[in-house]
Amino acid sequence: LIGTCTHFESRNNGWKVEKLIPLIKDAGIACVRSEIKWEDVEKVKGVYQIPDEGENWVSKCVEAGFGIILILDYGNPKYENPLDPEGFAKYADFMASHYRDNKNIVAYEIWNEPTNFFFYNQYGGKWSGEEPSLWREKFCELLYKASKAVREANPSAKIITNPGEPQFYHMLKNNPDAFEFIDGVSHHPYSVRFPPETVPFGGGEISAEHGVAIADDDHSFISLFRKTNEYARRFLGRELKLYATEFGFPTFCHHSKVSWFHGYNETTQAAYLVRQLILAFSSGINTPCVY
Repeated sequence: LIGTCTHFESRNNGWKVEKLIPLIKDAGIACVRSEIKWEDVEKVKGVYQIPDEGENWVSKCVEAGFGIILILDYGNPKYENPLDPEGFAKYADFMASHYRDNKNIVAYEIWNEPTNFFFYNQYGGKWSGEEPSLWREKFCELLYKASKAVREANPSAKIITNPGEPQFYHMLKNNPDAFEFIDGVSHHPYSVRFPPETVPFGGGEISAEHGVAIADDDHSFISLFRKTNEYARRFLGRELKLYATEFGFPTFCHHSKVSWFHGYNETTQAAYLVRQLILAFSSGINTPCVY
């Protein structure tokens, strides 16, 4: 399946599911990745309810025959610690129980980019997850408890997470138990200003800085996923299913500030997307999601 990232939970910002589903279908895409946030489900502490817009986009995607990668994510200000692992696990349990019989759920993705969203900022430590790194320890605690809750609520569920590239290695090395119930790992292999065959975090100085070689010295896209399972076999004794739940080549360009991303014209965007999808499938990636 080819997937796409959506923000159907943000209907008021233009993400109207009934208008976008026909466009997604016309593109030949068969899966969507979207979220129903913890803070929107548990607005009163201890009371869980899927918001209407959440139920609406899920039901519309089911009617369209789409697979769904459902992201379980982000903090809840109703808690003294908005990243409370026990509270998040109860939300995860509710979500997996609520959608237990929904066969369109391809996977539950626990959190999204913890270094960019809350864990790194709240707890601190090394960005890469290399010791010492309190944010990594706290994220792994939440990951274990949430994935255990999903597994108990729905034993057949696919559970994935996207901790980041060097971060994944340091989690496996220091917190392998956090992956006990995890079926797969997702990377977000944006090539930014490089061709799609490359990733901007390979060997050499980058590896030395973060304590691990994430890709080979040629920075090849394929080596990122090969090394992912080399590390999984070393630290977990098993392979993980591979996902790429975000990648893409935006046409938008920031003219007012320095940005990793540089706008492409639509012809280049289309050619690069095709090349990266071919690379994804040749790397054994499940449901690559264009963003």
